[in-house]
Amino acid sequence: MLILEIVTYILALWLGLYLLGRDPTKPQLRYAGLGLTVYAFSVAAMTLASAAPSSAVALGLTRLHWLLLFMPAIFWLGAMIYLLPEETVARERLGRWWPIGGSALVAVLIILSLTTSLIYHITPDGAQPGPVYPIFVVLLGLCLGATVVLIVQAYRATPTKTALGLLLVGAIFFGLSVGMMLTPFDWLPRSWLVLGVSLDLAILGIIIAVLDAFEEGETLLPDFFRSLDGALLFVLIFAGPVVVTMLLATGATLAMLVLLVINIGAAIAVQIFADPLQSSLDRIAFAAFPSLRRARADLRSAASVLPRLNEALEIEKLEDDEFIRLTRRTLSHWGNKKTWQPAR
Repeated sequence: MLILEIVTYILALWLGLYLLGRDPTKPQLRYAGLGLTVYAFSVAAMTLASAAPSSAVALGLTRLHWLLLFMPAIFWLGAMIYLLPEETVARERLGRWWPIGGSALVAVLIILSLTTSLIYHITPDGAQPGPVYPIFVVLLGLCLGATVVLIVQAYRATPTKTALGLLLVGAIFFGLSVGMMLTPFDWLPRSWLVLGVSLDLAILGIIIAVLDAFEEGETLLPDFFRSLDGALLFVLIFAGPVVVTMLLATGATLAMLVLLVINIGAAIAVQIFADPLQSSLDRIAFAAFPSLRRARADLRSAASVLPRLNEALEIEKLEDDEFIRLTRRTLSHWGNKKTWQPAR
């Protein structure tokens, strides 16, 4: 079970940060990535709770686990809003409201979960629903369902591959969010729940990445596997010694598991955000050499974009509408490069 939870944590965290690193200026990628990242932290809290040396620590980590397990539904609601076509009135209105409303909803959930037993209360036997829990689930479920209906209505008249993919993503968002909210309280064996949700999350993240690459006129697999291979290599380097120490000496103690979780998170984050980190270091190291900084930034940007180039895309054979769409996205994409580098 411990191995399953650690592997789930690694893959969920990598996939969430990968989506964030592709282009954090895109709300659908940002919220989807945040949902996956929060789920990874929830799995980490569950893993740490199982090794807690005292009941007080275990109850605190369990409370944190269930709090984080509910939050992906809120982030994915935001992602679903931005799956709507940009020209629709619903997206414009909901997009203006969501940054404030979503933040307020997250704040209310955190306050109620950490200071009261209204949403759930933790007992030695596990988590039990509180009086506000059914209301929370129903309201958020209705919001998710209404957003799915809006997506279906928006893309019903344009049954393209992209539209069908967005409908599928919206349906998976809805199913996963409601499933996480309805099945946490020991209604299913923990191993089944972790494995089932992890498989769904992997499918969801891949579909989102495929759709984003298609919209940008890019290829996905080289960049996708380059990032995955790099993340696993960094995890092996950072976390391998901790695992060996646990196996040969200390065992799976809370302190060693905390060190393992932190090392894995740092390894994945350093690999995903290597370009922005390197740019920050360059600004310090080469503060007196602006031309050198610009040259290094240009070279890093070109090297990062290469795995995404779609060599099968034939510009001269594109229809006018598709050519204009890709051209606008490319110009916008390179405008954002002034402040951000893509995921490695």
